[in-house]
Amino acid sequence: MKFLFIIWMFAITLSVDSSNKPNIIVNPAKSGELFVQCNWAGEKNSNDTFVLFKNKEKVNETHSDTFHIKTETSNSGNYTCRVSTNGQSSNASASVQVTITAPPALSVSSSVSVRGADVTMQCSLSSSYQSPGWFILSRGQEDVQEHSVPVGDNSFTFTLTKIEEKQQGEYLCRYFTHSQTGWVLTEQSAPVNITVLDLPKPAILLETLLNPAGRNDMTCSSARDYRNMTFYLHIQGESNHTEMKNAAASVNKVTFTDIKLTAGAYCTCWYEVLFLGKRFISPFSKRVPEVTEETERITWIAIGVSSAAMLMLLVCATVLCVRRVKRGPTSRNTEMSQTREEEDIVYASLNPGTLRKKDSTSVMQEELSIYAAVVVEYKPTN
Repeated sequence: MKFLFIIWMFAITLSVDSSNKPNIIVNPAKSGELFVQCNWAGEKNSNDTFVLFKNKEKVNETHSDTFHIKTETSNSGNYTCRVSTNGQSSNASASVQVTITAPPALSVSSSVSVRGADVTMQCSLSSSYQSPGWFILSRGQEDVQEHSVPVGDNSFTFTLTKIEEKQQGEYLCRYFTHSQTGWVLTEQSAPVNITVLDLPKPAILLETLLNPAGRNDMTCSSARDYRNMTFYLHIQGESNHTEMKNAAASVNKVTFTDIKLTAGAYCTCWYEVLFLGKRFISPFSKRVPEVTEETERITWIAIGVSSAAMLMLLVCATVLCVRRVKRGPTSRNTEMSQTREEEDIVYASLNPGTLRKKDSTSVMQEELSIYAAVVVEYKPTN
């Protein structure tokens, strides 16, 4: 009986090989958290229980082999883990020292930036370490950049190149290093907020090209509407100068009037936005078509041709009017003369039958009527 009891105890002990201890792995992979994995190389079972210890005190127990620890200074300590199956526990893993220190300082070149600009942020530690380390920049819970630094470096500058609106938000940084003595991690820095302004290139419109007075109207407009917008128009030519005009509220364009352009001159415009007490400048617009000497000559030729055509039309209209005035009375006199001639002619007919004696014989076919015309002249009476 005693022999059978010993065999039964030996069979239960084989369910967990106490000599096969787990391995503890630290992974600072997520912003604000530290992953500690109790890696078990033995036979895995859904009923396995993983237990995490800090300074030999149990801090967590779960069926998952991965533990999530917040990167707070209070969670610094010496960590070990065990795995348990059917009430039997493995030996403890080798210990790993985790030290969580105060957060670094994060500074930004500008909390407000223009889309397309570069933004720099510096993450700085209060002390340095004698092992290579990593600086990590995150936005919210997402790590956006990470860079390694050599031994002794206690700061790193992150650059967001050609920043876009979708990149605005709260940024944080942290640091970690690993050596034979264990892990050193920092808490997350205080957040810095970055706002990105979208200042698209303005459009410029030349309303008229060298009108007869040599004056033009220029309209400069933006696709976005901001409060406190100021537009600038720069004239490049014989006399370089810039004109300024403030846009009305809720209006994203202005018109510069009576602009003098000379041959070879061109104009560009841009605008400024006042935001949180700072001024931000948009890109320059494209140049309006250059007014070359040839363009100016063609323009003046066109003006001369159109003026000559108008003058010819005016002369033709005047000639027609004069001719109509002169021809008016003559035509009336001619018509009256023709009417009078028609009235002054008296037509008479002589019928031979009336001159014959009454006779029963019929009129001969060869007897014809005789017509006579008498012109009567009217003489004015005194």
